[in-house]
Amino acid sequence: MKFKLIPIEKIEKINYSGKVYDLEVQKDHSYTVRGIIVHNSVCTTRLRAGVGVPQLSALEVIRDQVKSQTKSIKFISDGGIVTTGDIAKALKFADFVMLGNMLAGTAETPGKAFRGESGEWYKVYGGSASGENKVSNGQDNRFVEGMVKTIPFRGKVKYILREIDDGLRSAMSYSNASNIQEFQEKCEFIHLSNGGKKESKI
Repeated sequence: MKFKLIPIEKIEKINYSGKVYDLEVQKDHSYTVRGIIVHNSVCTTRLRAGVGVPQLSALEVIRDQVKSQTKSIKFISDGGIVTTGDIAKALKFADFVMLGNMLAGTAETPGKAFRGESGEWYKVYGGSASGENKVSNGQDNRFVEGMVKTIPFRGKVKYILREIDDGLRSAMSYSNASNIQEFQEKCEFIHLSNGGKKESKI
């Protein structure tokens, strides 16, 4: 499994006559699945508005809808991923993942690194619905459903991609799978008690 960063050279609009499975993108770049708000790791909608469902639950619902109608459509998980384990869980249902938090703070992300009082280096990471990003996009910041936070500078993104590669290889080996399709078929979710979560450090 190899990763390669490729810059976006152009954006094209393509006519599509099929169904987009209940995905709606709003003007503030938030989005809903089947009318239920889905979040990223720096989203505060559930705290601010009290609505929404976990990303993994939304992925399962979408996968069920896709499987019931066609197997030719692939979809991406976007939001809330902070560990390699989160990627493995998302790939149970999704075909791809979109990463924000995991890659934030690397040399390749927007913004300049700055030195803190203790001498450590940092960068700033913000959600699309944060006040700062809303203002920079010319929008009203009266109701903010995202936050901006300072995170440690993480160096080159290639080192994080190596960790992801190693983690996914381990996840698939534990599930006796050699690719994503086999992984989706063979891995199973189980219910964890609070004690089990503490033991698992999650």
